[in-house]
Amino acid sequence: METTEVVLLVGLAIAAVVVMSLTFREDHQAILTQRMAASSGLVLTPDQIALVQDKLGLRQRGAVIGGILGVGLSWLLTTGERAGDNNPRIILIAGGALVGIAAGTACVALVVGTRRPADTVLVARSTSVSLTDYIPRPAHVLVGVLVGATIVGVVALLVTADGRAVPPSALALSAAAIATLAVFEIAGRRIVAKGQPIGSVIELVLNDAVRTTYLRDLLVAPAVLASYSLLIAFDTTSEWFDAPLPSELGIAAYSAVLLVLVIVRMTKWSRRVAPHYLRRLWPEIAASGPGSTAIVDEPSR
Repeated sequence: METTEVVLLVGLAIAAVVVMSLTFREDHQAILTQRMAASSGLVLTPDQIALVQDKLGLRQRGAVIGGILGVGLSWLLTTGERAGDNNPRIILIAGGALVGIAAGTACVALVVGTRRPADTVLVARSTSVSLTDYIPRPAHVLVGVLVGATIVGVVALLVTADGRAVPPSALALSAAAIATLAVFEIAGRRIVAKGQPIGSVIELVLNDAVRTTYLRDLLVAPAVLASYSLLIAFDTTSEWFDAPLPSELGIAAYSAVLLVLVIVRMTKWSRRVAPHYLRRLWPEIAASGPGSTAIVDEPSR
């Protein structure tokens, strides 16, 4: 095992222990809830925070467990595997961590429910919801196109191999991308179809926010897997045909996209537009403006 891999695994193990311990603390759960509410332009009271903070703690717990399993499984599967100089094994291990995190949060979303006393008055939604109310259709389609491009890339490798060994990692990642996209399509609809035994409007709004987070995590898996598979396909093709430029362009483009996403996430620009689920399901809150101090009271809906 290389030194870089040892440092990565030790760092991930320490981070997992720290985050796992935090998920059991109510103050940490409250901070997570406040951050989620702030991204939707809401200001919550302590009683409102308590309505969903346990769900966010469970989400993080599932992410940590899934991440650990993903790292362990990817480390075992890639033992002795090196997909070229531009795609070392460490990238595959990191990809396994991301996939495990997404899978862990998805399992929590499917298994964990909200129980209410029999005499509790529940708030019902007047209209039905669908997957597109939580995940923008362009993002959904883009991931599908990415997975489709991965299939084309792997088929191209197999056709042009001419007796050369196709990297097993490219085949495995492509198959996993297809499988996780299928999981998103099936599990995502089951998450949306789950009942929401909610006792107040604000809890329904926050539950929609939590549900959006689960679905977004679930959609990350096929995107990451397909991206890594494409990078390996680029690298393998460049080695076979002695053409490093396509590989370098692919890696540069992928790195640029990741950099832009990180910058957007870390700046206030991303908060100038209300979240998709708010615009679809709660237009009156979205209209109040991102970053507003709109406090949602308890009217019936």
